[in-house]
Amino acid sequence: YCLMCVFFFQAEDGIRDLVRSRGLGDVYKRQPQSGSILWQFPSHYIQSAPTMGNDSTIYFAETGGVHSISTNGSIRWKYSINAQIIMSPLIAKDGTIYFASYSSNTFLVALNSDSSLKWQVNLGKYINEFMLNIDLDGQLFVVAEKSLYCISPIGQVLWNIDDQRINGGGNGISFSPDGKTLFIPGNSVSVLAVDINSKTIKWTFGDRTLSSPPSIDCQGNLFFVPLSNSDTDSVSYLYSVSSNGELNWKYKFVYPLYT
Repeated sequence: YCLMCVFFFQAEDGIRDLVRSRGLGDVYKRQPQSGSILWQFPSHYIQSAPTMGNDSTIYFAETGGVHSISTNGSIRWKYSINAQIIMSPLIAKDGTIYFASYSSNTFLVALNSDSSLKWQVNLGKYINEFMLNIDLDGQLFVVAEKSLYCISPIGQVLWNIDDQRINGGGNGISFSPDGKTLFIPGNSVSVLAVDINSKTIKWTFGDRTLSSPPSIDCQGNLFFVPLSNSDTDSVSYLYSVSSNGELNWKYKFVYPLYT
């Protein structure tokens, strides 16, 4: 297997962007003007990108733990756990750090900003490492296999929806601009729109699998490209769908023919 190296690049007013590349499992901070390494943080096998908190604290996960490091490269703390962590930590506005750990069981874990354990919950299902998001009220939404769970900031499962059309292997979930609707990639449908207040699926769209979450503009329109069968399909489509699930338009991509 390959290990991963994560680089931090400094903009004029501080650290802004990061680029992931294959390397030796270290975390670097670079200054693009000179290309010199400002600091290097030794680590083990990193499988996801770092995350920054509101105070620019850097959080990253590796096999066996989560690190918190300052922008000068000094370690603030490490939370050790006997499990694999393959997702980027998710940081709430109150500083809580969320991540999923994978061992014989899959746990959703919440840490306080000082590294103390806030809570952990076992949903009894495999949690997709990309399918985790926070709404405006701080509630967590997570996809585990074919189920969507809503979890309170104190770790209580508030409600869940089980639906075989949910793509448990998708790459994310997204919210409407008002935060009242959650959009989930599907397998036998492209998108499932979940009304958070009524806790129901209010509409679906399409009949092709969608891997990545739809992009949403400020008017609530969705944009996405479902998967195509490369063996049988010669075209693919970019869809624009309204906030109520009606087709706005679609744009056709034609694949080149190979002989």
